[in-house]
Amino acid sequence: MFSVTDPLIIQHLNITDYYNLRMAINLPLEPVFTFTAYKESVELIHAKDPSKYIQLKTTTTKSFNYICLKGHYTQFKKSVKEASVKDQETVLYNMINTAKSFDSDIAIGLLDNVPDFDLCDDLFYLCVANGSLTAVKKLLTNENVDPSSGDNQSIILAATLNNAQMVSLLLQDERVDPSDQDDVLLKTVVDHNQMSILSLLLEEERIYLNAEDDYAIRTSCANGYVDMVKALLHYELVDPSALDNEAIRMAAASGHYEIVKLLMDDERVDPSDFENEAIIEACRNGHLKIVKMLLKDPRVDPSDDNNVCICLASEFGFFDIVKLLMDDKRVDPSADKNHSIQVAAENNHLEIMKLLMMDPRVEISADDYYCVKIAANLGHMDVLKYIFEELNVPPNVEDNCAVQEACEGGKFEIVKYLLSFETVDPSVDDNYPIRVAAEYGFLQIVKILMEHPMVDPADLENYAIGKAAENGHYDVVKLLLDDIRVNAADDDNYAVRLAANHGHTAIVKLLLTDPRVDPTADDGYALGWACQDGHVETVEFLLSDKRVDPAVDNQYAIRFACQNGHTEVVRLLLNDPRVDPTVDNNFCIRIAMKRGHKDVAELLLSDPRVGENGYEDIDENSLGFAFNNMVSLFKGITLIPLV
Repeated sequence: MFSVTDPLIIQHLNITDYYNLRMAINLPLEPVFTFTAYKESVELIHAKDPSKYIQLKTTTTKSFNYICLKGHYTQFKKSVKEASVKDQETVLYNMINTAKSFDSDIAIGLLDNVPDFDLCDDLFYLCVANGSLTAVKKLLTNENVDPSSGDNQSIILAATLNNAQMVSLLLQDERVDPSDQDDVLLKTVVDHNQMSILSLLLEEERIYLNAEDDYAIRTSCANGYVDMVKALLHYELVDPSALDNEAIRMAAASGHYEIVKLLMDDERVDPSDFENEAIIEACRNGHLKIVKMLLKDPRVDPSDDNNVCICLASEFGFFDIVKLLMDDKRVDPSADKNHSIQVAAENNHLEIMKLLMMDPRVEISADDYYCVKIAANLGHMDVLKYIFEELNVPPNVEDNCAVQEACEGGKFEIVKYLLSFETVDPSVDDNYPIRVAAEYGFLQIVKILMEHPMVDPADLENYAIGKAAENGHYDVVKLLLDDIRVNAADDDNYAVRLAANHGHTAIVKLLLTDPRVDPTADDGYALGWACQDGHVETVEFLLSDKRVDPAVDNQYAIRFACQNGHTEVVRLLLNDPRVDPTVDNNFCIRIAMKRGHKDVAELLLSDPRVGENGYEDIDENSLGFAFNNMVSLFKGITLIPLV
């Protein structure tokens, strides 16, 4: 069946077809040939007798193409006798290159008269792709068809599609080389665990089962294909120990117990190869049964690589494996500076820590009490309680490292717990705990520390409020500002300077409620850097303060606002009579032009203080950089070409 919107019909539309259509069913001829009239004709003829349209179309090459592509075999047999060889070749080419599916009988019928070898091979490949055994069998009898063309791509395709019958058929042809393209056929079969096709290849003399460093056995072991491994191990040519016993190493890492067992039964396999990687990876991935099996082999050493097996099992929380390893006299759980208990603490594996501590060689104090530090920083409450309350480690150990780490990590509950110990000093290291908590914005921690009599929030030149302001932590700044010990003007008004620098307008406003804070400190640093970084709201607020002079430091504010292209900031500054945009021989317009800041340049040139002098001060260097982006600025101005 065809549709009036069929692209083939529209493509082949011509006036002859139109009149033939009308006449075929005795329709009156329209005086003007139009697509609408043709479409109506097709609809009418389709409704009455579609076969008439097919019969009518057989008289032309286009009609022949249509019949073939539509699969009308009966009409094809009638019309093919009248079609030229060239027409048949063209149609076959169209079938191969435009059709997702086609009538193989028609295609083969065309092939009888078409000697083009490339078309023959292309058609063969498509028949393989379509899984048409009958068509492939017919084509194999055609002397122009080569089933090995394209580097034996046809049999590889059949394997990719898991078509065992097609592969079997192609293997019967001596021209086919199943080992072509570096044995990609075998690799494809192994990669996709296609046992039905592998059984064919196992009996094929042209296939090398050990090709590519025994790719087949290595990959099937890595992927857990038990039946495939069993089948391959029956062939002496296959070496399961290839590439430093990669097969067992990969199988152990992936947890393929049955495959590891099969390999262990093969005397060629050494499970300790490559520095005992098999058991190491099994421990890393928690494969208990495989670890047990490997430990039964005297060649396997679980202490290799500085006892990494127990370290990995401890890190990833595999309690049973840790226990199993600790029962082995070769294993030292304190190896690598007590790494096992450190990673157990880091990952909150409390039960493993308790298990490790049963060995007298393990030290909780290793690496300057790393376990305490990391547990506090990450908020592992149960681990800390175990260390302090069961192991009796002082909570202020290592210069009160626990409270310092807890504050740095923002762990409020840990800080609260630690402050319950009288021996813990939260003012350690120049009040580092409150300084770091304020810097990172941990409000609850700052609050609880400020309630402690030993804590001084103003230590190190009021570092806490300065860093809180710099990083935009409004609530922390407010909390600190309410404390009479805190002086926000310390360190040359660091707090307001850096708050303005980073555009924290709300904090700038808050700080300026303190009469001690001076927004003009350090040669107007606050306004200058707010302008330089384009913080419009901050600039606007600072300019509203009578103490702030935007002209300080040789008009720093407008110079750097222009340099960085902050148009709105420049606009604000130009509204202030103290600002001189012509400073330093019209530096502002020159730098704006040089940097290509068109909007800033236009704004400056609209200022009467700049005016025509601005054009005069635009040097050749500035113009050279900016010309392409700034043409509109120079309308009406005669430019002298640069020599």
